Amino acid sequence: MDFGAIAQLVERLNGIQEVSGSTPLSSTIPLNWMDKAPGVTASEGVRLAAAFAFAARAHVDQRRKGARQEPYLNHLAEVADLAARASGGADIDLIIAALLHDAVEDTPVTPAELEAAFGPRVAALVAEVTDDKTLSESERKRAQVAHAATLSPEARILKLADKISNVRDMAHSPPSGWSVARRAAYLAWAREVVEVCRPASPVLGELFDAIAAEASRGLEA
Repeated sequence: MDFGAIAQLVERLNGIQEVSGSTPLSSTIPLNWMDKAPGVTASEGVRLAAAFAFAARAHVDQRRKGARQEPYLNHLAEVADLAARASGGADIDLIIAALLHDAVEDTPVTPAELEAAFGPRVAALVAEVTDDKTLSESERKRAQVAHAATLSPEARILKLADKISNVRDMAHSPPSGWSVARRAAYLAWAREVVEVCRPASPVLGELFDAIAAEASRGLEA
């Protein structure tokens, strides 16, 4: 995960405020969110560490599709980091679900195993953002847009964080063989999903806009 790049984006967006106009981004998404998270107990810290280890084992053989072939865990950690900042670190289940959001979709892990290990709410959040792999890729993309409006606010935060990470990676390390047209189509689709989800976290929506603009400029270069 490129912590430096994310930190620079947060710094660039420090003037952006929530829709209410009351909370600056630097307060809403602190870089040291764990230090400021209200009510995070030792047992929740253990759950978070267990989820990280669980995700590492589940995705051990996976790499990102980009030219750099980063470990897949980098993506999961970035999504969890963004979800944590968006929630002020107060929702441990959301952060755990972010670490595990692709576990059912992309590995042999089952919903029942997630529920047994991390509880019904984590399993339910992961289920909300899990694609139906029996559908074709184009059908899954259409379903994501249509389904986004039915997601809980927490699941929409997961979608926002996921799209931020994916678009950032596509811009900096595009998958081998992806033409400019295919990357442009992915960016357009990601924007569709984000438009539905952004009310759940206007700050993440603004962060996506900055990263998408950077990706768009790269396509035009």
